[in-house]
Amino acid sequence: FDKWNANSAAYIQPLTPTGDFTSGSTTTSGSRTNALQSASGQLVTGTDYKIGFTINSFFVGDTQGFLDDRLKVSLGVKYIDYKVDGYNYLPGPQKDITAHFSKWLPRASFSVDATDDIQLYGNIIKSFRMPLTTGTYINTYNAGTGALATAGNPAAPAESSVGKQIGARYSGLFRLDVNYFNTKIKDH
Repeated sequence: FDKWNANSAAYIQPLTPTGDFTSGSTTTSGSRTNALQSASGQLVTGTDYKIGFTINSFFVGDTQGFLDDRLKVSLGVKYIDYKVDGYNYLPGPQKDITAHFSKWLPRASFSVDATDDIQLYGNIIKSFRMPLTTGTYINTYNAGTGALATAGNPAAPAESSVGKQIGARYSGLFRLDVNYFNTKIKDH
């Protein structure tokens, strides 16, 4: 089980006459009170958000040997539950940030000791990758113009893939491993 938080604030900060950054305290959103503000008091910023991630997963699998353990077959499944909750402190339509993914990720592999020196093997594995934080969930703005730089998409799907591999290993006078693999990626 894993839980972590991320905060990001990118804003324009005035400089002192000597070219140093001014000092200031931190607001609830993580922004500094000395950041450049508009006439209405809004921070001039590109990003200002707080986001939390909760990842729960488990795996169960087993390996069985056959033909005096010359043939081994492994089967398993991983379950992952990924939640994102956060808040965008910038003005605009996107305030609350939420996303949730749950995936079952099966996997299987085999190996056959064809001789004492040669092993044949293969596997198939399903996996996925959560979307990146910025550019997916968060609206970001150009700090100079205030224009939308990247529109967040909290409904973006997780990237999923199915990887397949088949190969042969030789372990005699020297070691050689030759394999073919293919990965098909969806929602990349």
